[in-house]
Amino acid sequence: MSRVGLALVCIVAFLAGEAGVLLKHVPVGYAIGVALVCGVVGWLSWWKGGTTNQQRGDASFESFIAEMKGVCPWMTGEDVVLVRQAFSSVHPLSGGDEDLEGVAQAALRLTERACLCHDERRAFAFWQRYQEVRAWQQGQEYTWLPLPEALEEV
Repeated sequence: MSRVGLALVCIVAFLAGEAGVLLKHVPVGYAIGVALVCGVVGWLSWWKGGTTNQQRGDASFESFIAEMKGVCPWMTGEDVVLVRQAFSSVHPLSGGDEDLEGVAQAALRLTERACLCHDERRAFAFWQRYQEVRAWQQGQEYTWLPLPEALEEV
C-alpha cells in the first residue's frame, strides 16, 4: 500500500471515530444533512472539472496560471480549469499516464474560447498546443510554429 493510501485509510478511520463521538452530542438528522451537503459539494467540484492531473503547489505552473489569468481577462473559472488540463504535462510521452484526448480537447476548447473573445494570440498558442498533443497521440514530435508577425503587434 502506498503512503498516500495508508494516510487516506488513517484519516478515514479517524473521521469515523470522531463521527461516532459527535453523534452522541448531535442529532442524527443534522449529521446526515451535513454529510449530504459535503457529498453534493464534492460531486459538484468533480463534475465542474475541479480535479485535474496537475498537482497544485508547483510554483512554476502556478505562476503560469496566474500569468494566463492576467493576460486573458476573458477567462472564467472553467477556462482556468481547461488551462490546467491542457498544460498539466510538459510532455506526456515522458512516461506519464495523462489522458491525451482530454488534454487535446481542453486545448481545443480554449482555442474556441479565445477566438470567441477575439484574442488571436492566445487562440494561436492554444491551437499549437492542440496540434502538439495530436502529434503525440500519433507518436510524433511537433515543433511549434513561430507567432505570425500580424499577431506580434496585437
